[in-house]
Amino acid sequence: MTLRIMELLKSSYHRPIPYFVWDIYNLLLDRRPDSGGYLNFSRLMHDGKLSKQAFICEVLKSDEFRQKYLVKSTNNMKQGSCSAMIFALLQLSGEHYCRELYRQILLREPSAEEVANHLNFLKSGTTRLAMLTIFVGSEEARRLLDQARFSYDERL
Repeated sequence: MTLRIMELLKSSYHRPIPYFVWDIYNLLLDRRPDSGGYLNFSRLMHDGKLSKQAFICEVLKSDEFRQKYLVKSTNNMKQGSCSAMIFALLQLSGEHYCRELYRQILLREPSAEEVANHLNFLKSGTTRLAMLTIFVGSEEARRLLDQARFSYDERL
């Protein structure tokens, strides 16, 4: 069975905030966090001003993320990595993209109506990156992330 994007995000979701921030930078941007971003995001989450799910969406909306995935090559991405899976997802179009978005983020098959609705969003100008962010930020995605209820210490 192949891992899906949501499963990789879930694997870090309940780790302590500093480790979570580190993991998300690595998963989505293929790099360590810079000290400013690391401290800022960690502090915002620790103070309750930013949820972990909102942090993931902030990274997805960042200029760095956008630039990374507009490149037409996976040369700098590890095979099977989260970033390579996102890159492959974003290469799809139309109905294939909509269906795979449900599989990768919501871990389920979409209904015909759901595919039609999201195809309309794409046709009306919503970008694939924006749609990815909407899916990751959705209530359904939050429930999936919350299902990973074990703490980092319990995995040791």
